[in-house]
Amino acid sequence: VTAVNQDGKTLLVYDLENGATEKLFAPVRQLISRPTFANQQILFKAHFNGTDNIYSFDIATKAISRISNAQFGAYQPSYDVKSQEIYFCDYQH
Repeated sequence: VTAVNQDGKTLLVYDLENGATEKLFAPVRQLISRPTFANQQILFKAHFNGTDNIYSFDIATKAISRISNAQFGAYQPSYDVKSQEIYFCDYQH
């Protein structure tokens, strides 16, 4: 889930069985949205480089990586388990 407080936004993993939450990284001043699992990654939209793009958070290494390079913005990541492909909206002029 996406969490927000006075310090910014972060991602949390919520355990449905015991109700525990785990904060994945320190809060950042980003518009983080639409987190979704993709194998051992969590995909989400953010604007670390000034333009909305799709990023991944690696659960094992805790690294955040940009995986799209949209000129006008990328939004709404989703992951197809069968094909192992990532889909997202890429706005064009």
